[in-house]
Amino acid sequence: MNQNTIKVLLADDNKDFCDIIVDHLNKQEDITVVAVAMDGIDAMNKIRDTHPDVAVIDGIMPRLDGLGVLERLQKTEEDDRPITIILSALSQDKVVQKALDLGASYYMVKPFDMVELTARVEAVLRRYNAS
Repeated sequence: MNQNTIKVLLADDNKDFCDIIVDHLNKQEDITVVAVAMDGIDAMNKIRDTHPDVAVIDGIMPRLDGLGVLERLQKTEEDDRPITIILSALSQDKVVQKALDLGASYYMVKPFDMVELTARVEAVLRRYNAS
C-alpha cells in the first residue's frame, strides 16, 4: 500500500452488501479497505485500531447507529477522526441534516451507484487535504 492510498473502513450490518462494496473499492488503484465492521461499536473499535482516512458508515446498524458513531467521533481527537460518509435508506431532511451537523462529509441514499461512492471517497479526501 503506497502512501497515496486511501484507507477506508466500511461499517454495515449486511455482510453481502459489505462484500460487494469491499470488492469494488479494493479494485480501485488508490483505495484499500482496511476494516469492515458489522455494527457501530465494532466500527468505533476498528476506527481506533486501523486509523482509516475515510469511514463509510451505514445509518442503521445494531448496537450503535451511524448517527451514534458520528456523535462518538466528535468526542475523539480531531486528528484521530476519519472523514465520514453516511450510507442510508433514510432520506428524510432532518436525518440528513443531523448527520451533516455531526460531521459527516457526505450522505448517500441507498441504493446508490458504486462509481459515485468511489468518486465521493476520493473527493472528500481531496477536499480535506486541500484545506
